[in-house]
Amino acid sequence: MTRILPTLAVIATLIVVAACSGDDGGSTPADGSGGAAETSATVASSDAANGSSGGGAETEDFDVCALLDPAELAEASGVEITAEHVAPASPFPPFFSCRYQTAGLLLDVDVSIFESEAGARASVEFGADDWTEIEGLGDLAYATQPQDDLVVVRGEYTLGLGIYQFSDDPEVELDLARALAELILPRMP
Repeated sequence: MTRILPTLAVIATLIVVAACSGDDGGSTPADGSGGAAETSATVASSDAANGSSGGGAETEDFDVCALLDPAELAEASGVEITAEHVAPASPFPPFFSCRYQTAGLLLDVDVSIFESEAGARASVEFGADDWTEIEGLGDLAYATQPQDDLVVVRGEYTLGLGIYQFSDDPEVELDLARALAELILPRMP
């Protein structure tokens, strides 16, 4: 009996890893919870944020925070950005996140990389029944409010933008998300 339990644990782990490694599910965006706003500029990064695992595109040296300069975000939002944080990467599919924050704005920029455009589309279309399609951004885009604000498919990549603590008007946040997506999309690999 004592040998069966470790064997079952290994089998269960392999099943979970196999189930999570498929590209037909959805990517999980950042949860938007952020605690108190920071008041001084800090940058926290992780070597894991530049890791490579799966994905059809090259993920080595991928820096999601390089897609948007804090000065550009400040210009677009009218709010000075005081902190930038890189979250550790997740391997299934490769998922990268950068958070910008200040007392008046919290922005999550999330990028997932799939094996193919079909995988990226499937991950987005999984929740699309409750969203509004947005024309003119990437290959496919949806307003995802109230979950986040915007998700865009471009090739085998998905770009998710979540804006929090900025405005009580969802349209204002969606307009900002669209403007930021227009800056970020040409910079994506």
